[in-house]
Amino acid sequence: MKLMAMQVENFRCFAQESFRFHDGENLLLAHNAQGKSSTFEAIVWCLFGTDGAGKKNADTRLLRHGTKTMRVETSWQTESGQTLTFLRIKPEQGAVQLLMNGNKAKPGAVERWFGDVSTFLSIFAPGYFSGLEPKEAKAVLARVGQVDVATVLMYLDDADRDYLSTLTLGMGMDSADVLLKQLRQEQREREAELLRLEGSLNAWKAELSASKPEPYVPSLDAAKLAMVEATKKDMVRLEMLLEKVPQERLECEKRLNEARARYVEMKQGIVPDIEDRCPTCHQVLPKEQQAIAHNKRLAKNGKIQVLLREIQQEGERLKRQLEQMSSPDYTRAWQEKLASHRASLASYADLAQQEQAAMVEYQAKKIRWEHAKQSYDTARTDHARCTAQLEHVTSRIEVLKRFQWRYVQVQNRQLNAPLVHAKLELFRVSEDGEIKEAFGVTWQDKPYRTLSTSERVRCDLEISRLLMALAVPEVLPVFIDNAESVERLYEETFAGQAIAARVADCDLTVTQPSSSVLSKGA
Repeated sequence: MKLMAMQVENFRCFAQESFRFHDGENLLLAHNAQGKSSTFEAIVWCLFGTDGAGKKNADTRLLRHGTKTMRVETSWQTESGQTLTFLRIKPEQGAVQLLMNGNKAKPGAVERWFGDVSTFLSIFAPGYFSGLEPKEAKAVLARVGQVDVATVLMYLDDADRDYLSTLTLGMGMDSADVLLKQLRQEQREREAELLRLEGSLNAWKAELSASKPEPYVPSLDAAKLAMVEATKKDMVRLEMLLEKVPQERLECEKRLNEARARYVEMKQGIVPDIEDRCPTCHQVLPKEQQAIAHNKRLAKNGKIQVLLREIQQEGERLKRQLEQMSSPDYTRAWQEKLASHRASLASYADLAQQEQAAMVEYQAKKIRWEHAKQSYDTARTDHARCTAQLEHVTSRIEVLKRFQWRYVQVQNRQLNAPLVHAKLELFRVSEDGEIKEAFGVTWQDKPYRTLSTSERVRCDLEISRLLMALAVPEVLPVFIDNAESVERLYEETFAGQAIAARVADCDLTVTQPSSSVLSKGA
């Protein structure tokens, strides 16, 4: 892929400018602040709509001061001879537009040829990749340094392979990172659960330190309970007797009054001694009739006297009974016995209440102890289960860590194999076997930060060639800014087109350099 031409309008320092580029090496010459770096940024903005650092939303900052529209057009030629024209326009109103060969560019059209903006800048602008944050640099390499999982599995034992074969590891390290994150979350949950279960076990063990409660034996046995029931029945009998006394007294008074009335009535039936005269005419009766009348009177009165004596005896008996029933002594024995029964039952009730409380306390202790025993057994089972689960999760984490470590080794070998002097470091392994984020670049075994400007450019060009071979379908140009600071740049091998920007005492010019020009340097 070669950059053939570029036209810019109202871009940074450019009002309107056109550039033609040559095959192979191009030298971009100009005074300071005359547009060498702006040329680089115009190319990047035309393709991706970002500034030279890959930052978005840079349109207003890149716009030439005092203007409202901006456009950059670049023409490219593929290795097959196809011409690609990209035109990015910032109109006065509305959104920025990107046209490809005169038509609205489809999503991914630029990335198809040049890769994403980070990958493109890592190739096109040597030094961009080395200045990335470790995470961003890793992301660029991850897109180009894919590792065959089957190759990684070859370095693991059978048990690890058996487990890993059940997982989906199509994204390599990213897939392993996702699975590790899930497993570590599960590990933390299991550790928290194990800590909780250990606390429960200690609590229930302390609860069970006391012996199991002995069964409670009540003192109120069957004989005492039968006596209590007999006392209750006798109390009912006595209470019924006491309740009947007033009624019986009234009944006795009633019967006494009835006897008195009957006595008076019966006494009135005694026949007087008038049998010597006729009851009708009162004439004196003959002796024979007087004798008959006398005998009748005696017989009748005799019967009445017998009945009167019986009524009198009954009255005397009822009177004595009423006097007896009215006496306080009549119910004293019952009341005393009833009071005795009540006192006895009260003592039994107190004892029963105490025994009930003791039984309730025993039942509560028994329930607590049995609950503690059951909870302890459950917690112990759960503790064993959780321990086994934690060991299982931990072993799976270790397998994935071993996979990651082997993956990193394979990836490092793959990425560094094409490099001659430069070396990339993507990860470090901690003492506990954890893969740690790391990113480092060395050139001829020297850290990148210690390199001279020339060495850095050569290191960056070597990395650029690596990314070009892995990330994009065609060889892309490279843009070397501040080329005047690089000694013997012509000795460097360029995979494709090169654009070297140098300070020179002339207007902005694109030319093909001679070796004598390129050999100059600061």
